[in-house]
Amino acid sequence: MWGVVYEIPDHLIRRESAKPRTSLDAIEGENRNYRKVSIQLRWADGSELKEPVITYVGLARRSGIQTNLEYVQHILAGLDEHKIDPEYVSYVKARITANNPGLSEAIGAPTGSRPQ
Repeated sequence: MWGVVYEIPDHLIRRESAKPRTSLDAIEGENRNYRKVSIQLRWADGSELKEPVITYVGLARRSGIQTNLEYVQHILAGLDEHKIDPEYVSYVKARITANNPGLSEAIGAPTGSRPQ
């Protein structure tokens, strides 16, 4: 799986922040909707990042929720901006249209495409 790693200061992640901002934990609903976990990543060349990174993992899967076009466009713009392999972009588009077939035309996904 491809992705982008961002360095975010702790005070913008944790709920305990004294700063007058909404933390990433609060936005993601940490311990309500998602749990924060550490994972080890590799760069595209196969070398490991020196430190683990955090990601948020959903606590409960819910059926019938469709990804909206605005969010999808944000994901696809990021893939394009970071020049992610076109084969992986096709895979992502297939996953998107499997979730919400109505987005196929808007994102330029082949009709009937299926994730592998």
